[in-house]
Amino acid sequence: MDPSPENLQHLTNFLGQTLAPDAATRKQAEVQLGNAKVQQGYPLLLLRLVSSAAVPDQIRLQGAIQFKNLVVSHWVLSEVHDFHVNEADKPAVKAEIVEAMLAVPDKLQPFLSEALSCISKADFPLDQKWPELVPKLMQSLSSPDPAVIIATLKTTHAIARKYVTASHTDELWAEIAMVLSQTHAKLMETQVSCLAMLQQQAANKPALDQLFQTLDLIAKIFHDLNYQDIPEVFEDNLDTWMAGFHTLLTLPAPVTALFQPESDDDKLSAMHAMQRSICEALHLYADKYIVIVEDSDRGSRPDEREVFQKHLGTFVEDIWALLTHLGVQANYDELVAAAIGFLSSVLRGTHFSFFQPAHLQSIVNNVVVPGLKIRESDEEDFEDNPLEYMQRDLEGEVTDTRRGVTSDLVKAMCSHFEAPTSQLCMAEIDTLLAQYAADNSKWQGEEAGSYP
Repeated sequence: MDPSPENLQHLTNFLGQTLAPDAATRKQAEVQLGNAKVQQGYPLLLLRLVSSAAVPDQIRLQGAIQFKNLVVSHWVLSEVHDFHVNEADKPAVKAEIVEAMLAVPDKLQPFLSEALSCISKADFPLDQKWPELVPKLMQSLSSPDPAVIIATLKTTHAIARKYVTASHTDELWAEIAMVLSQTHAKLMETQVSCLAMLQQQAANKPALDQLFQTLDLIAKIFHDLNYQDIPEVFEDNLDTWMAGFHTLLTLPAPVTALFQPESDDDKLSAMHAMQRSICEALHLYADKYIVIVEDSDRGSRPDEREVFQKHLGTFVEDIWALLTHLGVQANYDELVAAAIGFLSSVLRGTHFSFFQPAHLQSIVNNVVVPGLKIRESDEEDFEDNPLEYMQRDLEGEVTDTRRGVTSDLVKAMCSHFEAPTSQLCMAEIDTLLAQYAADNSKWQGEEAGSYP
């Protein structure tokens, strides 16, 4: 099945018929597609359909879904499926999927990203079956088009995130070193360039939005590539990376004012999503490489990684200040969970002395009490699905609910500051109970005071 215009039109028609209201028409089209997918040339034809701007958007979306499913289920031979993608088709697909990922609209990128991630797990860098992949991506980071840079970083993240779940082996560590030899300089250059542009575009929200999306993805890739251990190239350049993270956690008020949510229904802004990714990267460093965490599952980890230690106090201040200025809106919950995760690790570890009494007082007043109170959005969730809400609330520390991570923060504070933390919390509980006694409409405070 060659990717000719005629075959492309036939495939377009079949995909369109899968959306037809008539069940018989849909069934016949699905049979035709089932017969086509086992033929040599079909994967490339499907990818070209997705890439073609001449094909209607709805058909391209169907094609992207079909392509993703084909790759995920059939790229590698398995006992579960009755066929796999022809070996002759694989080089052609790999030759075009990166460019396709960079060119298609945003709504199609997640499907191609998942397909590319699946291919990279199978073929990259195994026996150097795809040696051109990373160099081709890094070339795209030089594009003047922000959309191309963002798509490139999404693709890079899709490749690198496998290092978070992979078992540590010498082969894996060699692969990470190889990837870093091709990516680190360009990633750091892109971060530095974006930081410079932030100052130039400080009042331009659309431009800032693209910059924050770019920096968010860079922070995610930083997390992925550091998960197994701190590579030497990151140790050598950590001051530059940490200076950038510090800048992005302490943005000036005129910039942050542009990204405040207008309602609880708003999704997390690009700025706050970026700060969440930075907090997750810092939490990784604090938990795995700096802090001794007394954990029955892991035991204690020796505090041997001093490369981050000089930055730890700065980020305690940055993230503490960030938390105390975030509202209680549900939009912020993921950012709050990541930030609290970092502070909890530090509080449990050997560097707890970075916390002073003023920190504890502020955390209790501005983070703990607001974080434990039932919000209007919580009441709505409870009314919509009481059983699901109760289960999520009871398993808060596992599922990273706001109340759950806040409760975990109090426990972490008690690791080394039990007496002052207990005193501060009891004072707040007494105040909340007194307010409830005076006005029983303030039941949220009374409930927060009794939260486990």
